[in-house]
Amino acid sequence: MLNNVKMRRRPKIVFICSPSGAMLDMWLPILQPLRKKLQDTEFVLLFPEGRQIGVLNLRDALFEIASPIFDKVLYPSVTGQWKQAKNLAEAQKSHESEPAVRLWRSLKQRGLAEPLRGLIASARRLATERRNSKSEAPDVLTGLIGEESVILFNISEVDKPYMAVTLKGLNRKQKKFSMYHGIKLEDHPLVGEKSVSKFDSTNTVALLFSPREREYYLDYYGLTKKNLRVVGVPRHEDEWIDQLTSLHAYDGPALPPRFIFVVSRPANEYASLSRASKLDALRDIGEVARQLDCHILIKLHPKQEDDDGTAEEALGLENLGQSWGYSHAHPLLLGRHCEFAVSFLSSVAVDMAKIGTPIIEYMDWRIGMPRDAPWPYYLEGKPVSINCHLGFALPASDRTQFLQRVGQIRTDRTDVVDSARRAYQRVFPETPDICEKIANEIAGKLSGQGFPGYGDVDGLR
Repeated sequence: MLNNVKMRRRPKIVFICSPSGAMLDMWLPILQPLRKKLQDTEFVLLFPEGRQIGVLNLRDALFEIASPIFDKVLYPSVTGQWKQAKNLAEAQKSHESEPAVRLWRSLKQRGLAEPLRGLIASARRLATERRNSKSEAPDVLTGLIGEESVILFNISEVDKPYMAVTLKGLNRKQKKFSMYHGIKLEDHPLVGEKSVSKFDSTNTVALLFSPREREYYLDYYGLTKKNLRVVGVPRHEDEWIDQLTSLHAYDGPALPPRFIFVVSRPANEYASLSRASKLDALRDIGEVARQLDCHILIKLHPKQEDDDGTAEEALGLENLGQSWGYSHAHPLLLGRHCEFAVSFLSSVAVDMAKIGTPIIEYMDWRIGMPRDAPWPYYLEGKPVSINCHLGFALPASDRTQFLQRVGQIRTDRTDVVDSARRAYQRVFPETPDICEKIANEIAGKLSGQGFPGYGDVDGLR
């Protein structure tokens, strides 16, 4: 009888997109060939936190590429009820229609959001704790994430409170693949400690950008060497870069003939980018742009749905669309066509080193939150980021040094580019067809078949 026949459920690839859309940026060059290999497999895009949907800019070319890959989108509402949508556009429309989201938009428009931000954050934490207190995962997750699925995620997210409900739907028998959402290179301060989530990493394969990361994964998450793959940066495969840079934001304007590319991030009074220092930096960039007769294009951070108002204040709201503007184009596209780039700390510096575009990191690491340990990275007697320490970016801590770096790029561009490129080659392996090799292993794990070795597994001693 049919009741006695155990029906095999359709196998699934479950992509957990957290903490932001930057995860898609890292995984799409692998997901694209994987989708072609697994035509009969259901691809599910899962957001552990509903507000992650709200900040996605669907005009970004990445989401145009992602759209045909996924069969469904799963995410929790503000109240914790899990919802399902056919695609990202439908999910975002549903999220925006929620009463709490509409209220937040109204408060922002009336200038009341900032004074209430702390109160709203506290309410969100309480709601998260209440959802996490339930002993079982929602049925929609337990029914979705079974043993016949492969999970693609970022293992560094497992300690986040908003991941707790999603983790309840996982089990140790599932095959999992982890890759970080940005190119993280620091000697991690958590080495020697253990993950507080007690996450079972038995069947987790970690994709590492460089050997620098291996102690972090071995110590903190308890992975074994056989489950580590040193793969370089998959999105830096030449074929993928060519595909990505042939696209533009689909409803965006053409790129200006000459422009400075600014990689933004929110000002933070408790870090090394206060609002005042960001305003000063943007004014300096504006002055250089006028001198060079260049436009300025600003790319927002993946977690930003809009900027913090610093660009409008520093560059002039009346000049928006004239001498400066925002862009939804991919950083690799902007990097290929700009005069040079400026960032306030971003792994985009590594992208620029790969494609041969000079980038200045405008940050004063002498200010900001107190640090327990001595700062480990110095150049020319000043503290710098890991990007500058390794040679991917030129550091500038003040106006004088920034103008010097601009002059250095204009007079010695070839030397600047070659130096950054050599730095990149010292840190990252460049394995031909690495995205195809990773996709082969994921497909093999889903079907129970073997796969060709890759990722310098034998070299991890």
